[in-house]
Amino acid sequence: MNLRTKLLLGIGIALIATFAMVAAFSVIAMEESYRTIEEKEVITTVQRAQSSLNTDQRNLRSVTRDYAAWTETLLFAQGQNPDWIGTNTGNDFFERFSIQGVLVFNTTKELVFSKGYNSSLHVNEEIPESLITEIRDLIDPSAILESEEGTYTILDTTSGPVIVSSHPILTDAFEGPAGGSLHYIRWFDDRYLDELSARAGNTIDIVKTPRLNSDRTLTTPITGILQGRPVVVIAESPDTVTGYTPLEDLQAPGNYYIKVSEPRTIHRSGQATIVTFILGLAGAGVFIIVFVLLFIDRIVLSRLNTIIDTVRKKRDLPDSNGTPDDPGTDELALLAHEIDPVFERLAESRVQLQQSEERYRTLAESAQDFIYIIDTNDRVTYLNSYAAAAVGKSQEEIIGKPRSTLFPDPESERQNNNIKKVIASGQPLKIESNLPLPSGERWNDTLLVPLWDKNNAITGVLGITRDITQRKRAEEALYQANKKLNILSGITRHDILNQLTALRTYLELSLDYTKDPAMTDFIAKEKGIAEIIDQQISFTRDYQKMGLNAPAWQNVNAIVSWAIQPITDLNVTIIIDCPGLEVFADPMFEKVFYNLVDNAIRYGGEHLTRITISTNRAPDGLIITVVDNGGGVPVETKEPIFERGFGQNTGFGLFLSREILGITGMTIRETGTFGSGARFEIHIPKGSFRFSDTGESD
Repeated sequence: MNLRTKLLLGIGIALIATFAMVAAFSVIAMEESYRTIEEKEVITTVQRAQSSLNTDQRNLRSVTRDYAAWTETLLFAQGQNPDWIGTNTGNDFFERFSIQGVLVFNTTKELVFSKGYNSSLHVNEEIPESLITEIRDLIDPSAILESEEGTYTILDTTSGPVIVSSHPILTDAFEGPAGGSLHYIRWFDDRYLDELSARAGNTIDIVKTPRLNSDRTLTTPITGILQGRPVVVIAESPDTVTGYTPLEDLQAPGNYYIKVSEPRTIHRSGQATIVTFILGLAGAGVFIIVFVLLFIDRIVLSRLNTIIDTVRKKRDLPDSNGTPDDPGTDELALLAHEIDPVFERLAESRVQLQQSEERYRTLAESAQDFIYIIDTNDRVTYLNSYAAAAVGKSQEEIIGKPRSTLFPDPESERQNNNIKKVIASGQPLKIESNLPLPSGERWNDTLLVPLWDKNNAITGVLGITRDITQRKRAEEALYQANKKLNILSGITRHDILNQLTALRTYLELSLDYTKDPAMTDFIAKEKGIAEIIDQQISFTRDYQKMGLNAPAWQNVNAIVSWAIQPITDLNVTIIIDCPGLEVFADPMFEKVFYNLVDNAIRYGGEHLTRITISTNRAPDGLIITVVDNGGGVPVETKEPIFERGFGQNTGFGLFLSREILGITGMTIRETGTFGSGARFEIHIPKGSFRFSDTGESD
């Protein structure tokens, strides 16, 4: 076997093997691709079904809330509005909202009203007693009566899963206390599943876990759901593919899954495509193999044999004029032919790059902001025409020149320091500054961003500066107006207090000129009114200070110790346990602790001996607690005590405290037990506290 035969045979075998591997890998890849597409399609369908369920959930919760937060419903639950049944629970109500049951419980969990509806037969029916009991048992664990938004759950009953939407019965203004609870029921019956299927565009069913466990082919996939996969897709047959996912919001033991089935259209289409691809690849492979072998034989091997024959003739016939063909000429021409399109594409890329640069340049040049680039040598490598006009020069006069020539010191030095910060840190920097320009000083908001090259080295800084002079002027005007109003308020308050002092003096003198008990009582009441006026004016002074100055970081231990100095009671021990805690709050933050400690001593009773101020971590921030062992706060006044005018003294202390805290997003509430002491919790959101001693922050 000569070299020519061996070479053609080897190339043929190599090409056949190559095409076989390409075909095998292509089939595997295409099978996996179509399987993935089919799985994604099923997952999307399952998610669409879940979305439909979630939409129904929101709609049902909305209907429940609308009817529960209704004074008419509240009166019915309290036995004062019997007409509510006939007006609001007719068959049209059940049909309109796709509801199959209504339950109303009072605050002692006694059933006030129960009504069921068969949506298939369009008749009323009794709600099973077992379901009523299960819903009644939900009231305490779900804290329905204390909930602001109500609850939504799916119960696993003997007749299948049941959707239950619950809400406390409140007034029209969503105010409590709750007069009971309202519960709407929706069954997962065939009618509801058909409706879900129509919306999702595929068959939807609810399958119980024992039914799945009985099928060994589903055991492993269902285990996959339990291990964190939200949806499991199973090809149940060549014609049908099914997706399974647990039914959300289902109360324990959670024995139901959503099953969505659809035809394997993508799979069948993929199989047909693969067969077509294999046949086309086989035909192309045969053609290419024959063509390559003929091409190599004709272009290379034949010419090589010709050269060999010519050399042999030359050897055998020294006088022969035959000369070997030049084997490199054709290949070089082909190489030039193949390289030429590369250069054409390179030229096209350069044109596209120029067009892209022109678009960005047009954008920069049309902007009404300063846009510029400063290199690491503090030279201006680019600035737009708007910036050049603002400094009174042309772009040609600035680009390539040192930046320091544009502005005098100390402005130039300040700019240089900011640019160095960006280059050193590699982080953007935002600055507000007053910039001297030929047209006058202008306030500007500047963003400096580092520029990087392909080697991850900073080559300069891109700056964008926007004129905010009008905003600054508006802020200054607002500040001056507020200042004048505060001055006017202070003068007015001072004059009123002077007149109030005179009034008190005359009231005291009046007591010396009368012995009439009635007149004495009138004068005492007038003195009390004058005292209330004095307290209210003092409140306006404190309220005016609130928010006047910017919030700042404050050490809690220090401000509490300072705030409670005027409060003296040797029988009460005050413990402050907030080491290193700093809070971002209004400067009047100390007033909050003064009011809380003062209230505890005023109203804690004779058993009050201890007040403790400490901290606790919360998932969404930090809680400062102020706890005493006095009499506590009655349940019915836990929220009203924060309202203006409520209380036995001025009625402003806790109201003012809540307003001060609200400036920086903090809240306060009372959570103690009446008879065991008061407990006030101040919630501080993340980002508004830190610990200076340990360096820890939120």
